[in-house]
Amino acid sequence: MGLRRRFSKRTLFRIHGWLGLQLGLLLFIVCFSGTVATVSHEIDWLLNPAVRADSAAPPAAWSWERWRRAVRAEHPDAHVSVLEAPRGPGWAARATVAHGPSRLLHVYLHPETGAVQGTFSHFNVARFFRSFHKQFYIYPGMLPHGVYVVGSLGVVLLLSVVTALLFYRIRWNDLLMRQRPAGPRTFWSSAHRAGGVWTLLFTLVFAVTGIWYLVERAAADAGLPIGRAEAFIAAGSVEVDPAAARLDLDACVDRAREAFPALDVRTILLPRREGGAVALFGQADAWLVRGGANYAVIDPYRGAVLRRQDAADLPLGPRLMQMADPLHFGTFGGLPTKLLWFGAGLILSISVLTGVRIWWLRTVQDRRGGPAAAAGISRGGLAATLVVLALTTFGSVVNIRDSVAHGETRPYVWVVVGAFVLCTALASAAALAALRPLPSRAS
Repeated sequence: MGLRRRFSKRTLFRIHGWLGLQLGLLLFIVCFSGTVATVSHEIDWLLNPAVRADSAAPPAAWSWERWRRAVRAEHPDAHVSVLEAPRGPGWAARATVAHGPSRLLHVYLHPETGAVQGTFSHFNVARFFRSFHKQFYIYPGMLPHGVYVVGSLGVVLLLSVVTALLFYRIRWNDLLMRQRPAGPRTFWSSAHRAGGVWTLLFTLVFAVTGIWYLVERAAADAGLPIGRAEAFIAAGSVEVDPAAARLDLDACVDRAREAFPALDVRTILLPRREGGAVALFGQADAWLVRGGANYAVIDPYRGAVLRRQDAADLPLGPRLMQMADPLHFGTFGGLPTKLLWFGAGLILSISVLTGVRIWWLRTVQDRRGGPAAAAGISRGGLAATLVVLALTTFGSVVNIRDSVAHGETRPYVWVVVGAFVLCTALASAAALAALRPLPSRAS
């Protein structure tokens, strides 16, 4: 109510529309890429047979050490950095290996037999959409991290929602678009309002968690270990004395479970050098937390538990920090919640574009001089969008070229990425076409 007293509904409406016209295209690209990222692992599962595995063996029958040895036999000159359990029934286990500093490969293994089912570039559908959605492929270097761009758009999304709630009066009829359209303006307005009402709670979740990623990135750059960074700092900052015989990975898992019985190990981070600790991550009793929230760091020579964290024991603040990933991508309920998040993201993406159209038809195309007054605004937003997309294109080429050079990326990845780029370009072109001035109305 404080904002309502301070700003009139007309002012709030102008802020809402200005944000959409200035940054609507970038916001659409972020929302659309995040929508696909929600089910990106499932796309890889559908299109790459090596990612699938027919196994009835329970997790207790898995052997992490068998997986590690199978990968080492297949890639004797590579460093095995990560082992991951199957994502669910029908999924293969996965290892990440490094041939030098820049060539990363994924090795897929049958969870029961440990047989290698295929080796491919780590650049798959999931990797592309997660990196694109998180940071526009703008990596550290001469420029700030791309999370600062994407996270700032989370602020824009939140402001858009707040201003809409303050000047719109939500009615049940909005959900069903029962208002008879009197013309394009009414139709697009009804569609935009319906999409906004249906996805209101999801949009708030997307915006708040997106802003949190921005805060998390800034904290990490400032040297403050919070959220995700804390778990991996714990994994890499412990040194041990390799004086005793090295335990195999299954023994390390057993030691972790003795100290942390509730830990369901899903990922093992292996040390890059002798004397490094082994970190085991997974889920435990705490619900709705990211995979790195629970961990145990093991001395692989003496079997001692050097560090452990149970998310259920975290204070409220740190616990809330660990909820960002499951809430942002809807992973906490498996495929059903991911599909629900996918649908909400798709509606939100369309709503962003219809919002641009509404602002143009209602405000910019108003015969009281709207087009001329707003032309500079739309050009400024378009210029900012083109700059970000240019940086994105450069970052994508720099970070994908190794995968292209080694020829280890499956063709279907390029088909999916190309389809995304084409759909995004067509939708953006349609939105830009909507910004052409309409014929002047007779006075």
